[in-house]
Amino acid sequence: MPTPDTDTTVALTTTAGIINFNAGKDTDSNTYTLHSTPRVNGAAVDVTNPMPVSDAAAATNAGTDGTGITPPAGGSGVRGFLSGMYKALSGGLLGVLQTGSTGIDYSANPIAIPLAGNVLLATIPASPTRAAAEVQNLSSTNVVQVVRDDGLGGNTTSILLGPGPVSGQPGGYWSSTTFKGRVRVYAPSGTPVSVDQD
Repeated sequence: MPTPDTDTTVALTTTAGIINFNAGKDTDSNTYTLHSTPRVNGAAVDVTNPMPVSDAAAATNAGTDGTGITPPAGGSGVRGFLSGMYKALSGGLLGVLQTGSTGIDYSANPIAIPLAGNVLLATIPASPTRAAAEVQNLSSTNVVQVVRDDGLGGNTTSILLGPGPVSGQPGGYWSSTTFKGRVRVYAPSGTPVSVDQD
């Protein structure tokens, strides 16, 4: 093998940049002997680690992060976001309770509120944080009138619950997990009725 008598740099131009190799040149044979330490754009590269390659086009086409989305502590880049997705999925998915509303009344020829002979037995106040409300008629003879509104008397809806087969046993039933307005319960005085909220 010829003995190098001068040091020079061999430049290899690629789409990722210029990769420079330090080499010894033998002027007699005009041959090169590459040294063990390559350089990328002039910077020495540790041959025990993968050679860094940058691609500006790939970085540009990677898109952008969504608003309010961050990787978990200690994470960054694609692996950071992937580990964040894994953490969220492996931790279980949480259900989201919809806030609901008081609704809109489209009734035609609505009945009287309250019906003749009925008195107010119970009221569930309007609450935006209520999880559920329910009313059940436990009478064997009387009809229970459930009146829903926005808490101020607007958007009123009337629902009639029929009697059950025997007093104390379930008759007509109404419940909702989305209605957040006021619920009033009317029936003849002394009518057994179950009224609950969560």
